[in-house]
Amino acid sequence: MFANYFLLCYIIYWKGGINMRCKLKNSKKVKMEIAALGFNQAGFAKKIGVSNAFTNQVLNDKRTCTPKTAIKFSTGLNKNIDDIFIFFSSDNHTKKEREEIVQKIK
Repeated sequence: MFANYFLLCYIIYWKGGINMRCKLKNSKKVKMEIAALGFNQAGFAKKIGVSNAFTNQVLNDKRTCTPKTAIKFSTGLNKNIDDIFIFFSSDNHTKKEREEIVQKIK
């Protein structure tokens, strides 16, 4: 069920409807999993194609990331995305804009 919810949110995000963000559930655990795979932070960042500075900020709970980046993290860790990230969104559109976005998706 969560996968379907995530897919819907991901589609809406890419259509420009909702500003969806992802935050690590447990950054300490993720850091340990990166180490268990034999990577340091810089090596892991290079593996997943994200800058070392941004990876550091996400791992230290200073920044959130997009679903696209969350997929890179979860793929690099061989984990399901919902096992390591919490998803949230903020809708900054007017009611009319939201209706137009929904029509585009349909």
